[in-house]
Amino acid sequence: MWKLAVLVLTGLFCLVFLADWVLELQWRHNLVAKGYGRFLDTTAVALERQVRSTVLIGSSRAAADEALQNEGLNSSYDPQSRTIYAGARYLKQRDLFISEGISFQLHFHKEAHLVSIESHVDLTGP
Repeated sequence: MWKLAVLVLTGLFCLVFLADWVLELQWRHNLVAKGYGRFLDTTAVALERQVRSTVLIGSSRAAADEALQNEGLNSSYDPQSRTIYAGARYLKQRDLFISEGISFQLHFHKEAHLVSIESHVDLTGP
């Protein structure tokens, strides 16, 4: 009898997990369709490598902004800290359970030349 109960509970858990996963995919699709973001068919590691090879130290703020837009990243500039904040929340998933995103901070010297790039990979999931 207890084996049947375990089997039923496992089946219910799987159904709840599958329903949650489908609803999250639908939610993400709706956000992208409304223009609040876009899916990038790349991983955080590959995107970081691409950004660091495209946006070089010493680049102007305008060149860095253009390169980030070409990569499909949302960005904003904070004049007080002379920093561009950029990121991508909807990247290719690692697996069924873990989603990843990446955020960048591009720091500029007072003459508006890039001096450093910081990045952080954001993982979400159970």
